[in-house]
Amino acid sequence: MPIRAEQPDLQGPMDNLELIMGSSALFYALFDEGELIHALLRKITDAIERYMDMWLEAFPENRGLASYFTQVERGAIAIRDDSAMNLSPEMFEEYIAPYDGRLLKKYGGIVHFCGRGDHFIDQLGALDGLAGVNMSQPHLNDMDRVLSATVDRG
Repeated sequence: MPIRAEQPDLQGPMDNLELIMGSSALFYALFDEGELIHALLRKITDAIERYMDMWLEAFPENRGLASYFTQVERGAIAIRDDSAMNLSPEMFEEYIAPYDGRLLKKYGGIVHFCGRGDHFIDQLGALDGLAGVNMSQPHLNDMDRVLSATVDRG
């Protein structure tokens, strides 16, 4: 009987960048150093992609279901976007969607966020490869909007 190994918590590109830079420095740089932020997000996304390729080579049974924190979700990757709740929908579109989108398109999977995300849910729900949204505090969100952008889109 195979043993299901849980995907390591890789966070997501933007969450990793916030951990590296710190919140204040990151949020200023989003306005003042856009090209630098994109370059760093590309590097982080490259690193996550290389890790996921090695992970799936070692655990090929995880291609269809991501297992993390005792939950099982469709797709191979679980991306964390807690940093996104602090960004506008326009900033999500510019700084998060291209990198999360690249990972989701390649691996398929889900995006998790804590807090409020209904302000960027339309952009998130449009990403190719998104199989689900895992949110920890639905009471902070307009759930009609969340469901419209996710479940109603299939």
